[in-house]
Amino acid sequence: MLRITTRDGEAFEGETALDLVRAMKGASMFSDVKDVLHYVAVVQERLKEVEGIELELAGEKLDDRCESFLGELDRLGLAKLQRLSGADLDQVERMVRETAKLLNAGDLPGAWKFLRPKLRLTPDELAELDHRLALDEKKED
Repeated sequence: MLRITTRDGEAFEGETALDLVRAMKGASMFSDVKDVLHYVAVVQERLKEVEGIELELAGEKLDDRCESFLGELDRLGLAKLQRLSGADLDQVERMVRETAKLLNAGDLPGAWKFLRPKLRLTPDELAELDHRLALDEKKED
């Protein structure tokens, strides 16, 4: 599962890069855009024109072009691309908080330090949970 979050806070999720770009195209204000490749070209052109940013896109196949497009948006800080395991982070957060209450006498950092390495989550998901639990600045490795 992939997620991309744009600078203005819009988030899109999908199984593939093509899914994400299709979702972005669907939410786009560019009503004259015909297809995914046209959308990518329009965004590329607008970024160059308005912000002086050139996307270095590669790939001839649709999937490769979409991956390249998302990678460039991430690399340039125009969006944040994340790979997700598909875990329900709300449920994981609840589990960590309950574990802290029940087993660790309310010691949230201790419970998280114990549980964090045992969870099969991506680095992006772990970072998101660090943030949700307000432990991202206090994290001990």
